[in-house]
Amino acid sequence: MLKKFNGVPNSLPSGSWCSTKEAAEKIGIHFATLQNYRRDGFLQPRIHYIKVSQGKTSPILWNVEQILLRMAEFTAPPAPAVGC
Repeated sequence: MLKKFNGVPNSLPSGSWCSTKEAAEKIGIHFATLQNYRRDGFLQPRIHYIKVSQGKTSPILWNVEQILLRMAEFTAPPAPAVGC
């Protein structure tokens, strides 16, 4: 049985976990944008990213697949077709 931390099972979503630079390149955004998404609450810890240690400057690993799914939720719908 998995231990729970604040009611969340002690497991991570599947997928590859990448450094900030690698994740930003794979997603096609600037690394600062990725950090802003985290800071602004757009991405959730343990789903979209994990800190390697407890330190303030600890490296962060990112789950590219989960981030892309999250970004897809907020993609603008296509513009309506204009009649002739």
